[in-house]
Amino acid sequence: MLTAMFLRFLSDTRGAMVAEYALVLALTFGCFACAALYLGDKATAAIRHVAETITDEVVSIAREAAQP
Repeated sequence: MLTAMFLRFLSDTRGAMVAEYALVLALTFGCFACAALYLGDKATAAIRHVAETITDEVVSIAREAAQP
């Protein structure tokens, strides 16, 4: 009886499948986190560049309009 339980335990692969799914899920979330951090910095830099360009143009137009 104990031998049969031990053999059944060795042939059961459900735990291995769960562990594999957990590993794949962890790797996927890790990749998403890295991508979000990388792209977040790039998006912030791009938005800052656009805002500075718009500000420079508005200031330039205002200076031209203020000249007599």
